[in-house]
Amino acid sequence: MGLAAACAALAPLAACGGLWVARATDPALAGISAGLRPSTVMLASGLALGMALAASPTTLAGFALCACLAGSAAADRDQLVLPDILTLAACLLSLAFRPFAPSEGRLILLAVGVGIYVLGVAFAWVMRAWRGRAAFGQGDVKLIAGLGMILPAGLIGPAVLVGALSALACACLPARGAGRAIPLGLHLVLGSAVALGAAAAFPSLLRR
Repeated sequence: MGLAAACAALAPLAACGGLWVARATDPALAGISAGLRPSTVMLASGLALGMALAASPTTLAGFALCACLAGSAAADRDQLVLPDILTLAACLLSLAFRPFAPSEGRLILLAVGVGIYVLGVAFAWVMRAWRGRAAFGQGDVKLIAGLGMILPAGLIGPAVLVGALSALACACLPARGAGRAIPLGLHLVLGSAVALGAAAAFPSLLRR
């Protein structure tokens, strides 16, 4: 529980650090803030703690992976930015240590991630041609591809499905401002946390 609590404390710091790096390295993001709203700090901590308890990682890399994912969600919620440094760190941690999918081979995880990325780029191109540049960002594509390298194969589909349904439900809320963008990355990480929790509660749902 101590490591899980440390992971929860690290997630908001990871989000702020990722936003700072994004702002410093991409001129198009120079106007974003590296600070998080109090509600986002609480959300990031809760997501990191929930994923750590559900996935029960046995290594520091597993807890760091939870913090990276929760930090990505927090950054997306606050600034609609998914920092590449957090997504890349999560992918590298997964490929090196496989904390969530120990039975999967590294080459298989890498192939799944690359395949999802190629499909995601094609989907993003279609969405941009249909709805404009803001319809589906490259950060979302990278995060989905990253989840392909992070989650066990049986959880990728449920995680994306839960995330998509959550985003759709959020878009349908009457309180939403007209034309306001949806932080899809937040909902994808939320879907991953739900999928990990369901697999922990009902192990028979996950066939390794």
